[in-house]
Amino acid sequence: MMKSNKEVRLLHIRLPAEMVEELNALLRKTGMSKNEFVKEAVAAQLTQARVAEKIEAAHGVLRPEDAPDWAGDSADWVRRIRTEDEGRTWAT
Repeated sequence: MMKSNKEVRLLHIRLPAEMVEELNALLRKTGMSKNEFVKEAVAAQLTQARVAEKIEAAHGVLRPEDAPDWAGDSADWVRRIRTEDEGRTWAT
């Protein structure tokens, strides 16, 4: 994320005309600036990319013996957990 105005960079982008028209219509309704909208959209995509990288990096960290309940058919596991929970009273 941006720490100060000194770190701001100008980015020139090109978008299809139809997309710009749709964006303008949305921004008129919301009152958000194009700059703020693009910053939030880019920030969301960067966050999603970081999460995906972390998920990929974690792949294979657990061995089957580390999580024996996860081995095999997940539907069986779900049925077993639901059966165990049938008699439980949940706070609301």
